[in-house]
Amino acid sequence: MARALGISPERVEALADGRGRIDPEMALRIEAVLGPDAQRWLDLQAAHDLGRLRQAGVGFTADLRRLTIHPVRPPGACTC
Repeated sequence: MARALGISPERVEALADGRGRIDPEMALRIEAVLGPDAQRWLDLQAAHDLGRLRQAGVGFTADLRRLTIHPVRPPGACTC
């Protein structure tokens, strides 16, 4: 696998056990060797990262408040 991807065996091992990350370059390498498309590999990495953060109980979100977004009318638009 390492030879096919053009990376070290250590990097393959790190990817396999969750220590390594799939960045855009790695996603393109995996796409070329295994398929499917690189975006799918990046989506899997993002889902993995998000899951780990949620599992760790990320605390910074407790201090955040949702914004209320109001639609913006173009200048001169009717407010009828």
